[in-house]
Amino acid sequence: ERRTIIGSQAMTPYLFNIPLEAIVRFREQLTLIDLIGETDPKVIMKGIWSCYQENPTPFKEYKLYDPGAYSDSAISCSLTWKVKHPEEIEDWEIDEIVKDIREPEVSAEKLKKIGGEHMKEEKRALTIAKRLLKVTEELSAIARLCIEEIEGLEAPSEVEMKKEEALIPEKAGPAVKSVAVAKEEPETKEELYFTHQLKGYSGVLAAFEVLDRDICHNGCSLPAAVITAQKRLKRLKEGIGNSPLAGGKRQELENRVNGFMERLESLPQDKSQPCQKTAGTCTIGKGCFASGALKLVDLITEPVPPKNL
Repeated sequence: ERRTIIGSQAMTPYLFNIPLEAIVRFREQLTLIDLIGETDPKVIMKGIWSCYQENPTPFKEYKLYDPGAYSDSAISCSLTWKVKHPEEIEDWEIDEIVKDIREPEVSAEKLKKIGGEHMKEEKRALTIAKRLLKVTEELSAIARLCIEEIEGLEAPSEVEMKKEEALIPEKAGPAVKSVAVAKEEPETKEELYFTHQLKGYSGVLAAFEVLDRDICHNGCSLPAAVITAQKRLKRLKEGIGNSPLAGGKRQELENRVNGFMERLESLPQDKSQPCQKTAGTCTIGKGCFASGALKLVDLITEPVPPKNL
């Protein structure tokens, strides 16, 4: 019932590997008899022996027999496969999830006693959760907008240039020596890729610093995410160093990476303490914002990494 093995104290995610049709088939084909606590081996042996008799055989209040092959085609599935949907939520779970995340009621006496500070903390936690959820959507939108703006920056056409020249009246004057104007080179794919990646890490660091000041300071999830971010930033810095970017631009990007690394160094990195969700002190509910914040970088899919990186 509710994807729970009979006799188990909790649900198992592996039952999501078995279709409900197979569970219904299992119930139709078999009758389960509870022998838990039975210590007489003769009774147990008779129960097993009765199950493979062709004729119905009395056993306790049952009549057991082997019905033979099932009429429909077989359904093959296994509990030992990799969990296909570890985070899947079924309809019957929604009420329990909503119940867990409802704001707790606070008595008027308590509010008067503490001056509403308790409610302020609860609202602050909910506000932080909403902001972190918005960061995901905003980073994806920022990445798309940046690319559209860069592609939209085109040089003025010859027709526009001629119109501007026609509007300026010619005046006789001393000859002026022409000065060559350096044309700004367009950003390369490598430069765009690194710039957008660093924008993503800017959002990740902002989320980490908010979590460090609030719910995740004494847990292990935030330190684990910080260490992973350090490793990924280190690889990104190596890619910048090996890229064909101009020296000045390369140095600028490396300086930004170094700045991010310094900010990460100031965040918790001790994974020995238990996760606050495991300890029962996490106020967020389902999911983990510390590990989810690092996935913000994965939303930046444009431009794709250059082949030479």
